Amino acid sequence: MKRLLIVFLFISCSIYGQDEIHVVSQTRMVKIQPIFQSWKVNPIGTISEMSIPVEMYYPFDRRWSVKINIGQASANGKDMASVSGLSDTQIQLNHYLESSNLVLSLGMNVPTGKRELMLREFNTTALLSQNMLGFETPIFGQGFNLSPGLTWAFPAGEIVVLGLGMSYQIKGGYKPIAKMSGDYNPGGELLITAGLDARTGEAESFSFDLIWTNYKADKIGSDEIFRAGSKIMAAVQYQKYFGRDLLWLFARYRSRSKNHVIVAGTSTEALKIQPDEVDCTGLYNHLISKQISWNFSAEIRLLQKTDAFDRISILKLGIGSDWTISPSLLMPVKLGFGAGRFGNQKSLTGAEISLGLEYRF
Repeated sequence: MKRLLIVFLFISCSIYGQDEIHVVSQTRMVKIQPIFQSWKVNPIGTISEMSIPVEMYYPFDRRWSVKINIGQASANGKDMASVSGLSDTQIQLNHYLESSNLVLSLGMNVPTGKRELMLREFNTTALLSQNMLGFETPIFGQGFNLSPGLTWAFPAGEIVVLGLGMSYQIKGGYKPIAKMSGDYNPGGELLITAGLDARTGEAESFSFDLIWTNYKADKIGSDEIFRAGSKIMAAVQYQKYFGRDLLWLFARYRSRSKNHVIVAGTSTEALKIQPDEVDCTGLYNHLISKQISWNFSAEIRLLQKTDAFDRISILKLGIGSDWTISPSLLMPVKLGFGAGRFGNQKSLTGAEISLGLEYRF
């Protein structure tokens, strides 16, 4: 049961770790993994991005840890303005209260990325930020954001652990487009989550998560311009080991309420802008030797038709490998392909390749 409590907190808090029984992993690491991604949207054109994300994780002791993400990216496309620069710096501080199975977290977005874009540059990033395409750096810069949160796990029998979590994101203002008359002030976000983790066998486990998110209105200066509808997400996850091989299955459903566009202080008719979405992913990792493993993945993504978008369906296939160069140095490699349809007329094709290094110390 102690192990299961730790597994639940580990999954819920997205804390980096290896095969060790710690909520706060004791493996320090630095990882850099350049990735090139390109999508062709017929008949609109092709957009490509080269990203160089850098991740660092450091545990101070068994209770405290910090994780830092930063990167650089460059994007361009046919008849599109090129955009390049640093991304914002993401910092996540975690504190584990072992006596109460509680993890306190504090996330920060430090505005080191490129902001105040020219209009044509902004139009390029608007396409990058489409969630369905999955670009590594969907946006370059925002304002200063602060996100305190907590996660609590408690046993409900011998094989099941339940959990509750909550966080609130405070978002600072910034100018996404140069020469704006006032700052764009995105609304705060309240997130509440509940879930369970169950050990269904000696080498297999199952988890379920339910997340509800509520948004405050976005503003330009002091004037409200947009109020996003609430979002609910349900996800299931299953994993099973076959010796040292791993099968991982994941399915997620996201549903968004109607949004309100506010003009001259008056809310317009509610519109379904953001689509409901279903994602299903499967991965099989095969260990060839102590130094080499291969993994094969498939993902299906379905987005419903809305007032702003046609129906979208995408299939992605991937193959990857982890090469253990030494006990402290790992080289992950990944190659992926995607294809889909956007409405009845437009097609999507994409590819990505990445090669990285991960140093553990």
